[in-house]
Amino acid sequence: MHTPGPWQVVGSRITTLGNDKEREVVARVVAKANIFERDANAEYIVKACNHHDELLEACKAVIAEGYTHNLNLSEKTLELVNASIAKAEGED
Repeated sequence: MHTPGPWQVVGSRITTLGNDKEREVVARVVAKANIFERDANAEYIVKACNHHDELLEACKAVIAEGYTHNLNLSEKTLELVNASIAKAEGED
């Protein structure tokens, strides 16, 4: 089980939300190039993690709505969404 979110970026650290005493460090981000790359990487990780559950839910809703309402989704769309669900659930 991972550290519950949401998370935030504080300098080079990814932390849970809260003040200095409440925050828990989830990860430290490093980059060989420069601090701008480091900061961009940290923001990218936080955005992906903080939105993971709702993106997964949205993908599942697309599949459910597609079948329920016969939306005639293309085979490519169905494959893409199903593959995304599998990856998000660790079945990749």
